[in-house]
Amino acid sequence: MATFYSNPAYIMPAVILGAVLIYYAYAAFDKGGLETHDAIAVVTEKTHTPGSTNYVNRVAAGRSWTQAQQLPDYYAISLSIEGEPTVALVTKEKFAWLSKGERVRVKYSRTRISNQLLIVEFK
Repeated sequence: MATFYSNPAYIMPAVILGAVLIYYAYAAFDKGGLETHDAIAVVTEKTHTPGSTNYVNRVAAGRSWTQAQQLPDYYAISLSIEGEPTVALVTKEKFAWLSKGERVRVKYSRTRISNQLLIVEFK
């Protein structure tokens, strides 16, 4: 009789569950409950990625079919806060009224472990 520790049917789900728990614990600690700061940011770049449709072929029970996936438009603004670069996704309206070189007031947070800047709000 195989023991619990030597049976792959028990080990793999435990390893996968452990990895998922570690991932979410990391994300919660890194980004949860961060202190926010106000700053003046300079718009350094604007990037628009148009929406598209991807087609994925799927097979189930020996039958194949094609499924369409709609991807939305993305509007990204590259910013510099005190010389440190970051990127924020914005709405189409904010993308339209912001221009390169413009100064904007933002509220941002800094992650604990990865030390990244996260834009919380445009003012």
